Amino acid sequence: MEIETFIQKYQGEARFYQPHLYIVKQMFQGNTAYRCGMSGGSLYKGADRVYGSDRKGNLTGLLSRMSMYKDYWLPLKGTIFAALQIKQQLVAKPDQRLGQDYLGNPVNINQANQTLVRVREMDFHEILDTQGLRWDQTKKNELFVPGRKGVDELISAMRQVKGEEMFIFMKDSFTTDLMYDGGSYRSATNVTDTFQKQMQPRAAAPHVQTVTIKMSRKAIEELKSDAPTKFAQLIKIIDQVHPKERSSPSDTPPPSPPPSPAVETIRVPRRQIQAIVDGNKTQKTQALEKIVEQLVDKRVTRSVTRAENTPRRSKRLNIVLPPMM
Repeated sequence: MEIETFIQKYQGEARFYQPHLYIVKQMFQGNTAYRCGMSGGSLYKGADRVYGSDRKGNLTGLLSRMSMYKDYWLPLKGTIFAALQIKQQLVAKPDQRLGQDYLGNPVNINQANQTLVRVREMDFHEILDTQGLRWDQTKKNELFVPGRKGVDELISAMRQVKGEEMFIFMKDSFTTDLMYDGGSYRSATNVTDTFQKQMQPRAAAPHVQTVTIKMSRKAIEELKSDAPTKFAQLIKIIDQVHPKERSSPSDTPPPSPPPSPAVETIRVPRRQIQAIVDGNKTQKTQALEKIVEQLVDKRVTRSVTRAENTPRRSKRLNIVLPPMM
């Protein structure tokens, strides 16, 4: 089927908006090479599509790639012979490292955007290489030249690739390939389904308008003296933004212990001590009374001396200046 006919007839066909492997050929005399490539390499389940790509007329998958060939090959024509639909899926190959996002989903660390159709294209090319059909062995491109059986050799190789559904195109229509049984497991690369890495959602900070006021000490003093009302309003605004912290009961410091009593030292004659230890009741009482009298006299004397050394407030303020010369 000509590529232009394919686009015109099946532009609304949902299956052709999916990723596919394909076999196409640019039709001009002497050309023996076929293109065996992929379409929809960036399509995977849950992908964020480009804005407006869901509008009518925007092509994806196989239709998008055939539209590209149609425009590039003008005025020459192109023909599509077969296509194999591949599932939209992110995958990881055995030689690639796997990780997990915060939800526990597997994530391809080496190549996060690797889709299944890219891996199946590699499998397709490896099958064709084992049959020696590559157009130029020094170039790893999509061009392959079949043998005497022609394009049927390429179609037989495509049937060995694991996929969803295979289509064979005739001149004016297409049909599902009944000989396709899902592909050969022996020729397929083992893959692990992965997911796009999900970031843990974070609460967005509320948008708050802020005003910064910078005032020098001189400006503050001028505002305080010239406009006390405005100064009070400014202080009120600052208190609302930065309220003074009130101490909670748990923050209240424990009460300080009561001050220890003052210790006075006096000298007592030996006979008084002897009377307290060995004397009778009367002698002990008299000795203790004398000790108390000595202690009281000492405190009174110290208080009087301190009072005499400290001038009165009126006396401190009465400053006598020397006479001026």
